[in-house]
Amino acid sequence: MSQDATQSTLVRLQEFDFGKVYFHNKFLITEINEGVNFDHSMALQIASVIDEIYADAPYAYIANRKNSFSVNPPDYRKVKSVFKNLKLFCIVTYTSMQKESVKVEQIFYHDTIHVFDSLEEAIVFIDKHL
Repeated sequence: MSQDATQSTLVRLQEFDFGKVYFHNKFLITEINEGVNFDHSMALQIASVIDEIYADAPYAYIANRKNSFSVNPPDYRKVKSVFKNLKLFCIVTYTSMQKESVKVEQIFYHDTIHVFDSLEEAIVFIDKHL
């Protein structure tokens, strides 16, 4: 990830068993490990750090899907509920199959998922809308 593209300060890099989360001043970027089945318990781990860093401030979440992993779509309601003050949810996809998966996830998320082809596009969007 290019620092020039983000125009943002990396506040903290948190490594979990399931992947890495890059916390910037107004957004976070997740990079989930290959083969992981991302679930509610993992979301709770991220949320505990979110509470420390953002407290009551609004923020955006970017799922950078560099690796192939799964999300149980019905879990979206539970996952969404742990991210307080989340204002924008973005997914960066790299394949047509990932784009199709997001269409299914959108049904369960019950809110807008913004889809981008690059991390830089997602960050520019957040800078304009948050």
